[in-house]
Amino acid sequence: MPAKLPSLYLKEAERQIGVGDLAGAADSYSALLKAHPKYMHRGRIRHRLGTVYSRLGEWDQAITTLTKATRERPGNADVFYHLAQAQIYAERREDAIRSLESALGIDPDHADSLARMAAMTQFTEGADEAIAQVEAIERRGIRSASLVLTFASLAPKLGRTDEAIRRLGAMVDEPGVDDSDRAGLLFNMAYLLDREERYDEAWEAAERGNRSLDARHDPGQFDREVDRIIETATPEQLRAMPEPVDRAADAVLIVGSPRSGTTLIEQIIEAHPRSDTAGEMDSLPRAVRVLRRAAGPTLDIARIRRPDVIKASGLYLTNLRERASRVKGAARRVDKQPHNWEHLGIASRLLPEASVIYCERDPRDIAISTFFRNFVAGHQYSTRLDWIGRYLRGSRRVMRHWMDVIPRVTDSFKITTARYEQVVTNPEEETRRLIDHIGLEWDEACLRFSERRRVVVTLSADQVGRGVYTDSLQRWRRYEKYMGPLMEALGDEAPSD
Repeated sequence: MPAKLPSLYLKEAERQIGVGDLAGAADSYSALLKAHPKYMHRGRIRHRLGTVYSRLGEWDQAITTLTKATRERPGNADVFYHLAQAQIYAERREDAIRSLESALGIDPDHADSLARMAAMTQFTEGADEAIAQVEAIERRGIRSASLVLTFASLAPKLGRTDEAIRRLGAMVDEPGVDDSDRAGLLFNMAYLLDREERYDEAWEAAERGNRSLDARHDPGQFDREVDRIIETATPEQLRAMPEPVDRAADAVLIVGSPRSGTTLIEQIIEAHPRSDTAGEMDSLPRAVRVLRRAAGPTLDIARIRRPDVIKASGLYLTNLRERASRVKGAARRVDKQPHNWEHLGIASRLLPEASVIYCERDPRDIAISTFFRNFVAGHQYSTRLDWIGRYLRGSRRVMRHWMDVIPRVTDSFKITTARYEQVVTNPEEETRRLIDHIGLEWDEACLRFSERRRVVVTLSADQVGRGVYTDSLQRWRRYEKYMGPLMEALGDEAPSD
């Protein structure tokens, strides 16, 4: 059978990116390169594939792919810059500096590389030297959104927040700024205005940022998918699914809505000397796709055979153990992919002895934090409060379903709930409970997780290193007058107070 035309692979990949299916886009780009190894634009496609891997947090794959792309596009500064980004997040800082130097060797005025170099300076020479570099670059006549964003990230440390807000506002309205950069500027402006307690201005900036994203989301389709999961994932269906040989006792799934406390729980567990983290993986959805090929798009579990389960489980566990491999002999490995809540029924059979921590938080606080966040990928629902409300309502319906159904099928796949408000107000008791839930002995290091310093790539990277704090509790009250669409969409999930 002849391979599809390259244009068809590209069209499908772009469609998948448009709806937030980055894993699918990576598969489409990979399939194109495999089907057409001599494709004249293979360097450009490999570059795109590498950036998609980066957006997925698949840093090793991103680095491997982008390194190949630098050989195919040796005169393209953007490839070296994107390689540097992946290397930074993979904690390969020296490699990243070399890649940035290569980018600047091609284009000495490459603004993104200059901004990243300046941002990295803060870790070796301090924020004052880093911001001085930004200002020196601007005196050369180079202006870009990335330089303004770097300035804005450093300015509060030097008491220059008002200046950062003015710079962000000026760049937002400059001609030639694309919608993606404009959104980034506006979300950063909203963050700083919120810190300065200028709440109405912060809300206006966040609203403009969300409009700039021009997201496409169908809440009705999401509701139908929630209904399908609940109707089809019955105890009988799950019992009919074979189990793999590997019991996956080392796997810990942290799930919940983004901004519900998943990063906090990840840091607490990672601080244990016998645990490691793989960050936000996309491996469970990939494993589910393996099963879909056997069972059809509606996952008719009766059609799944043991070899299919072994293959899917092996794919997931190999990725988990490769990515969480910094701690020798780790007994627990964390997958902090919040959206895995929708796959827990399948996961209970693929990973029979895994532990699950479901993160809950006041939906109003989740919604405000979500609305103010410029998400890297996916999360199309995040740009409107009514869409966020529908998403939160649906995810909670599914979680109640799993907590009812899964214990009737197996007692080895255990789920517990971590309520954000309880964790931050009673950290020791809650931390001890969670460590016990995942089957590890107690270690005081879990209470000192903020002492660990590392690069964290997550939707909540601004929280890393802060320890347990309570200033995000009831943040929604600052914006109570805007809550109407959210509360209506939450329906019976809306809090009564």
